[in-house]
Amino acid sequence: MKKIKRLICVCIALFLLAVTTGCGNLNVNNDNQNVNSTNPTYVTDDSNILVAYFSCTGTTEEVAKEVADEADGDLFEIQPLKAYSEEDLDYNNENSRAALEQKDDNARPEIKNEVDNIQQYDTIIIGYPIWFGKAPKIICSFLESYDFTDKTVITFCTSGGSDIEGTAKDLESLCDKSTKFYEGKRFAGASEEEIDLWLETIGLDIEE
Repeated sequence: MKKIKRLICVCIALFLLAVTTGCGNLNVNNDNQNVNSTNPTYVTDDSNILVAYFSCTGTTEEVAKEVADEADGDLFEIQPLKAYSEEDLDYNNENSRAALEQKDDNARPEIKNEVDNIQQYDTIIIGYPIWFGKAPKIICSFLESYDFTDKTVITFCTSGGSDIEGTAKDLESLCDKSTKFYEGKRFAGASEEEIDLWLETIGLDIEE
């Protein structure tokens, strides 16, 4: 009789152990699902992508070209009607053209060129340098020139120090409420590895 009781106790213990282990595995799986749910896909390999950029010194252009190449997107340079001179970009002069534009919330520098049939693109990646802590006002001009209804807009910036954080808030307000707007990443240069990693985090499958 004692042997039977021991056998029953052992069976119960094994059963409880199995149930406990099973519940532990379920918790791990749920945790993994939660992690994945915090990494939404902004763009896919099927997206029709336009990489639009504004660059005066060539730094943003270099990154934009790499982004367009790796993302298999079309490239568009946002060209000002009046080009910026070195004096215009003198950050030490509070009366320089760039400084005065950045102080003026209503400044909208004219753009010389335009995107052909922007409706063919569902995803627009916009690159710009940081001027006095913000995106150049010509980016506002660009956003106000087109209809981004139901499109995805992703930004990136180039800067040696200033971060992109907060620069996109003003830009998002210029788009339709249906626009999926995402503040992206700051690049100090055009490292292919860094760009590929960023593109993968937003959903693209970058081949080595």
